[in-house]
Amino acid sequence: MSRNYLIFNIIWLIIQRLIEVNCEIKPQRRIHHSATYINNKLYILGGQDIDETDVDGVDNKTLILYGGRSFQTNVNMNLVYMFDTESESWKTTAENYTHKRSLSGLINSNGKMYLFGGRFDYGRIVNDILIFDTVNTSWRNVTDSSAPAPRINYGAVLLPNQTIIYLGGMNANNGSYSLREVYLYDTNNDHWDVKLSTGSIPSNRHGFSAVLGLNGQQIIIFGGRNEKLNEFDPSNSLYTLNINSLQWNIPNVSGKIPKSRHNHKANVFRKYMVISFGTNYDQKDESDILLLDINDNNKFKWTSLKHNNNKLEILLIIGSIIVIIVTVASIGIYKYKKRKETQYEIDVDRVPLDDLSFLGN
Repeated sequence: MSRNYLIFNIIWLIIQRLIEVNCEIKPQRRIHHSATYINNKLYILGGQDIDETDVDGVDNKTLILYGGRSFQTNVNMNLVYMFDTESESWKTTAENYTHKRSLSGLINSNGKMYLFGGRFDYGRIVNDILIFDTVNTSWRNVTDSSAPAPRINYGAVLLPNQTIIYLGGMNANNGSYSLREVYLYDTNNDHWDVKLSTGSIPSNRHGFSAVLGLNGQQIIIFGGRNEKLNEFDPSNSLYTLNINSLQWNIPNVSGKIPKSRHNHKANVFRKYMVISFGTNYDQKDESDILLLDINDNNKFKWTSLKHNNNKLEILLIIGSIIVIIVTVASIGIYKYKKRKETQYEIDVDRVPLDDLSFLGN
């Protein structure tokens, strides 16, 4: 009994593990999605024709979803949504002050979300800033003659001093802006400034990703497209910008360099720049998720998810189940034969020795 119980439990545990591996959720390939890192989890929303922007709240547990365009009705969303990552529940807030898409939202340390530029549902591109107070759920609009030209699909990074850097982007004629001009928005004083960068300045682009490096002193950008809507060569897709000197550099990189992507998203997780989805790559050759090790500021390293581990694990689990089933079946057959042999011996022993009629004449 104890042996059978042990075997049963082993089989049950292995089957549970097999179900767990097979039930992992893998999002479909997408572009124009949003990705936000909160408490060791990467939340990916929307994609393709849904251009919402999302950021994590000041409490680092609330996901705030703004704007976008409904795939079903082809019009902009009318509400701001908040997702509590602890209770895993959605709620809506006050109606939008105005609704736009194809922009990036960033929240400063005071819980205010800044939404620069973007496009209305009828196509007009603007250059104002919507400011949403996530604590009091109130809106205000900032227009300034010193603001950058209207644009969408730009790069935006919040610096440690609560200044937002805006880079590149696309204009109304599908042209790409230069990254030589670096636009700075002081969230403490609601003030715009513009500076010129130097060094190995990237070519004009939009649809790229931008993150703050681990040392808080450089911005890392990846991918994008030019004004002809062409992707970049891998050697022209990765750059760093020193936020103090505003000097661009092409970093030293090792590992298998991936193809350039556009309309993807990037987040920083531990020592990695995590790049999710986008387009201009073959899923047979590259993972949907790319990892760039940025721990060493002087040398980055491309690595990849071990996406074949699950397949190998599944094969090992299936093999283990087959071995156990064969073993259990063999033991069962052996016990069955032994039981039949014992039963036969008992039946023979029960026949009286003086009664030999069962042998016939």
